[in-house]
Amino acid sequence: MFENIHWSVYSKASSKQKAMKVFSELEMSLGTKLTLLACEPYTEGEYKYSLIFTSPLNQTDLAHAVLEALLTSRKLGRNWSVTGPRLGAQDNWHFDGICIKPTFIGVDWVMFTVRND
Repeated sequence: MFENIHWSVYSKASSKQKAMKVFSELEMSLGTKLTLLACEPYTEGEYKYSLIFTSPLNQTDLAHAVLEALLTSRKLGRNWSVTGPRLGAQDNWHFDGICIKPTFIGVDWVMFTVRND
């Protein structure tokens, strides 16, 4: 079962409060309840905060999971580089995407992963 889309986002938010505002706006844009796993300062480069979270996927087969991930990711950016889907150890599937120029205001980089492990 593909239960969640796992997301990593780099934001230029200058404080944790502003990063949480970006998170709330992401939640509204994606149209679903997100589960925040981390909101941490990011000191490399020009990014200020890293947001790690999941969104529900609840798909039982790979094809539907990939399609749903692509449709969802399109809400954050248009130019995605994707890898897979690929079969890993113990029959676990992985599908990844990276967008280095998202269209979502306040976000500079997005990555998603879908897996059934």
